[in-house]
Amino acid sequence: MLVLAVDPFPVSGVKNYHCMEDAEMIGDRIEVNMAGGLDIALPRMVHVRQKFQTKKLDSVTRTVVEQFKRPEVRAKVKPGMSIAVGCGSRGINNIAECAKAVVGELKALGAKPFIFPAMGSHGGATAEGQREVLESYGITEAFCGVSGQVEHGGRGAGQAR
Repeated sequence: MLVLAVDPFPVSGVKNYHCMEDAEMIGDRIEVNMAGGLDIALPRMVHVRQKFQTKKLDSVTRTVVEQFKRPEVRAKVKPGMSIAVGCGSRGINNIAECAKAVVGELKALGAKPFIFPAMGSHGGATAEGQREVLESYGITEAFCGVSGQVEHGGRGAGQAR
């Protein structure tokens, strides 16, 4: 659920509340149990639901293969490159199949891909915890074909693996 702050004086000068006419407004103050208190006025807000248009793919693998046929994608991958395949924890359908297809296409172009957990604190922000999260999605070294190369993202920016 998103909470949207509504600016009563938008840049255009026109108030646009038509989609929120029947929405229940949140009060102008929320009681907060905090040392010293928090006594500030809040902007007008309403609860909003956001629905994204979805597109069902016939085949994740086929879609990945088609994308890797694009010249602008192929031009970025050079033989011998070590390339991280970021895999997150945000509930993406068929993520293991997608990761495996990306790894396969990168290998076919001569790259050396490895799986990289692309998540913040999920899995306790530890290498083992994040590996377990990925494994629970079916993203394993054996399945993706990256023997011994599931890497943890707990390094500082710019540090080599």
